[in-house]
Amino acid sequence: MARKVSFALDSWIRDLSNSSKGDVRDHHCGILLNLRLVQLDMSFLCAAIKFWNPQTHSFCFNNNEITPLPEEVGAIIGWPNDSPPCSPNLSEFFYKFFENFLGLEGRKISEIVHGHEVNLLKLIDHFRTMGRISSAHRIRALIFCLFCHYLFPHKSENYGFAPVIAIVEQCEVGRSPSLLCCGELLLALDDLKKDPSAPMTCCPYILQIWLMERLTLIAPPENMESYNTKSYCTRKRLYTSRFDDGWAQYFANKEFSIRWVVPWWHIERMMTSDDREGLTISGLWTLLMRQYGRKQVIPDRDTVRPTNRAIVSRSLKRWGDFWMAQPKLDVLDLDDCDATTSQFYKKWMSTNNATARAEYRVAKGKDSNRKRPLESETSYEPTPKRSKRNNASSVKDRLGPKVAPV
Repeated sequence: MARKVSFALDSWIRDLSNSSKGDVRDHHCGILLNLRLVQLDMSFLCAAIKFWNPQTHSFCFNNNEITPLPEEVGAIIGWPNDSPPCSPNLSEFFYKFFENFLGLEGRKISEIVHGHEVNLLKLIDHFRTMGRISSAHRIRALIFCLFCHYLFPHKSENYGFAPVIAIVEQCEVGRSPSLLCCGELLLALDDLKKDPSAPMTCCPYILQIWLMERLTLIAPPENMESYNTKSYCTRKRLYTSRFDDGWAQYFANKEFSIRWVVPWWHIERMMTSDDREGLTISGLWTLLMRQYGRKQVIPDRDTVRPTNRAIVSRSLKRWGDFWMAQPKLDVLDLDDCDATTSQFYKKWMSTNNATARAEYRVAKGKDSNRKRPLESETSYEPTPKRSKRNNASSVKDRLGPKVAPV
């Protein structure tokens, strides 16, 4: 039977001393050690991916749209959300990273690294069996393998992407992988929607945890303050195991409800922006406002899927500064969430015809102007009639006051 990285990595983790596990946690990677305890349900993931919409980069369940957001990915993997994003230079020569960051010699590098691919089994064997290796290099190698296996998986399980070493190096100095991980997840979901038989390179562990939390398939933790991803494995399941047809029937019958706010993720602020630079992350943020605890509404304009643009070396600093400068919106309590969607929104979302969508948008605006919400019913106000002068104001300006990033 051929060896697999999952088993080799699990064996390495089980043999770690408490001191070494503490070193991994000091790098914010303690949660990644526990992801090996999550039992993947591939039938569930395949059934859910059928509801993915590549045009809006979101899942559509019961006329409700939800999508993984960078802050949510950060909460699942236990990474601080106020850290600047990783911005690796993919044009650099990676041999130097493996030599300087992991302490590998030239001959050993040529055995392990082949272009942009890394043989993870050989890397694990080298750092587990060689005695004269510093503890720092050994921990870095383990974290590299965790990143390759759980956050940025290769189409072949026993291999990893060499550029991930640059991400690991940046994370060691305080940057966060959450934004890159979220972007890779959304792009991989696009590919799987086009070709369901394609390799699942969309960090399936993160995706399964996120979906089951959002679809209320797992009971809330008993202690929300001390919750972490390891507790996810011990929480009560609110579903029975199913095969492919069973999960398809489950989604078709709408046997679930959406948990709009996940209190034990402890997300207080979320970044908002209509523009996207470098990564194709959902641009229709007004469709996803309920993940902020706000009402889901028809956007002021329809947008087509943006063109993918590579992150080049000359734009790395500008890309990082752009994300850190985005305003953040407060996440409201669960009781403040609006659990309904208007008839106009449902009609708008069910059609791709531009003329029909424009008509529903106008009808929704007229209906909002006719109705005045009671103070006891909602804290939201209908969008006021805007003059032509104010027509150019951005969506994020209308969502709430701009607040400096925390």
